[in-house]
Amino acid sequence: MPSKTSFIKAGINGGILRNDIKSFGWLGAAYLLALLLSFPLTILMIYSQEQQRVNANDLLNQGLQLADHYLPLFQFNSELQLILFLTVPILTGLLLFRYLQSRKAADMIHSLPVRRETLYNTHILAGIILLFVPIIITALTSWALVLGLGIEGVPFKAMMMWLGVALLFNLLLFICTVAVGVLTGISTVQGALTYILLLFPTGFMVLLLDNLNTWLFGFPSGFYEQSLNFSPLTRLVEIYSNPLSGTEVAVYLLIIAAIYLLGIWFYRRRRIEMTGNAIAFEALHPVFKYGVAFCTMLLGGSYFSSQYSLGWTYFGYFLGAFLGYYLSVILINKTWQVFNRQVARGFAAYVLIIVVALVGLNYDVLGYEKRIPSLANVETVYMDYSFHRLINDPEQQDYYSDQYRRTPKMIYMGPDNIGRIHQLHQAIIANRALEKKQNSTNNTYNNRYVCLAYQLKNGNVVYRSYYIPQDQYAAWFKPIYESQEHKRLLYDILNIAPEQADFIQINANFVGRNVKIGSPALVKEAVQALQRDAQTRTYEEITNDSSWADIEILLSSGKRISLAWNKGDTVFEDYLRRINQLNNSRIMVEDITSALVGKTATPSTPATRVITTKEDGTQYREMEESGEYLKITDPQQLEICLKVSTFSYWQEPIYTIMFLLNNGNVVSGAFTSETIPEFVKAHFGQ
Repeated sequence: MPSKTSFIKAGINGGILRNDIKSFGWLGAAYLLALLLSFPLTILMIYSQEQQRVNANDLLNQGLQLADHYLPLFQFNSELQLILFLTVPILTGLLLFRYLQSRKAADMIHSLPVRRETLYNTHILAGIILLFVPIIITALTSWALVLGLGIEGVPFKAMMMWLGVALLFNLLLFICTVAVGVLTGISTVQGALTYILLLFPTGFMVLLLDNLNTWLFGFPSGFYEQSLNFSPLTRLVEIYSNPLSGTEVAVYLLIIAAIYLLGIWFYRRRRIEMTGNAIAFEALHPVFKYGVAFCTMLLGGSYFSSQYSLGWTYFGYFLGAFLGYYLSVILINKTWQVFNRQVARGFAAYVLIIVVALVGLNYDVLGYEKRIPSLANVETVYMDYSFHRLINDPEQQDYYSDQYRRTPKMIYMGPDNIGRIHQLHQAIIANRALEKKQNSTNNTYNNRYVCLAYQLKNGNVVYRSYYIPQDQYAAWFKPIYESQEHKRLLYDILNIAPEQADFIQINANFVGRNVKIGSPALVKEAVQALQRDAQTRTYEEITNDSSWADIEILLSSGKRISLAWNKGDTVFEDYLRRINQLNNSRIMVEDITSALVGKTATPSTPATRVITTKEDGTQYREMEESGEYLKITDPQQLEICLKVSTFSYWQEPIYTIMFLLNNGNVVSGAFTSETIPEFVKAHFGQ
């Protein structure tokens, strides 16, 4: 009796708990069976397959190699596991609190001499038992198999991490379902709202960031995209490639505690007669109405903004808000007859508030778009194409295991470059009216992102992001790109000593030849040549990514550096010529039968910017059959075309050139307005 009394005082009713387990034990059993099929059985299947490929003695010695087959199971790289974790906890919450959605069941349960807190806690404990026991049994069974079969390379830590994450997300989804069930009176609405709320952090942020991009010039949406993984559903799917951090676990635990407390607070105040209503609390009706209207408004604006017209964006806002507002009113009132003055006045008030907000954003009443930190207050500046390298730890980025690693953050500390970036920022702001107009159209072929993060001396950070035409700001980019600080940040080759390199391999593009250099003296000389080329590259060469070959440098530490041999790297070219390896390191005129040059019909087509290889001469024959081309067979002209043809990302191609190789392959490139040879201009009368 004392134990029973203490059990009740703890907020748990033993009779109700046993009844829940008896009524819904089948769900826990089914969950256990499904988990066993998705985890231990899969381990046995993989082990059996390996047994058929190698004998048992060799299998036990493969260790880490076999871990590549087993570890993904412990890292949520199983579709069946994900489906179970995303559905069973929610189904459990729906079933255990189904009585809240039925008037008769609610009357009967709440007529028992049991406090509401006890009912709430007892059903939650039953759900935890139904979910946790199958997961724990599965973990123990799987680990027993790993030990029993002698599978090496799967650490106990991996098993414990799987167990912890599985318990955490099952509890989170279950608690969310329970809380939503308290707030609504219809089971279908409970299930739908649960998934909507679980996706809400990601969905809402996507829509909000997309719309702020439209209205706030310089808004750094890319920086805030790190919050897009905070939705439990999307985060669980990405755990395989991006494991949970300790901070995330702590945040999720706090969220679980907060949702539990909110749920029990609302449960105490829920009226039984609200069963059957979409929203069980009248005080939440305005929140639901205007919340749905705001989200659907953002959705409509994002969809129609793809037309690059503010008129269509406005239409999307109005249509989305109208549909969201009136559909939510219909759901709350359970009738289609909602088109009356009272409802219309509520919608009109909402529209008025949104119009005022949009006008304020459009005219930058808060001064956000014009705000720029004072140069005297800036300590360092980050500038890159995105915020990815600023946000992500380089140790957690995708590298090959032997790839040379450094801190690849484009953070400028020199006062000269900080001043130049500040001037670039001022120039962008001065042209903001023009840039906003161009960004609202589809004429953004030459545009690039400029992402800025000012680290101020007081510890604050100011973030901005712009999408601007590269060539129009070349005068500001040029001194930054040609500075040695920028080149050291950009090129790995400038961050090593030549003596650190042990071996070099050069893989020529398009012709399948390669050169291997192992002599210490020649390797050192090659690295020095590459470093001199990198140090003297011009802005135009840096932004033009045309290259002759890919280079791999093996360091004495076992790491390797990958880089491209750019067409403008003349010091390295002279080095290769001196050691008689130039012909083996790049495509040569001797590899080419002929070339065709034609005007680019659709310059904005990405395919014209990327050098590709086709096994047949289809592209070549199509241009040849068109009759509008210049055919080149002269070796000197072919060499000129090889050197100046490009697939630069930032410049629009004017002419397409196709090289027909002796082996029948076709390599296609392009000439921009700056790289067109004189004989090509003369032929086409330019």
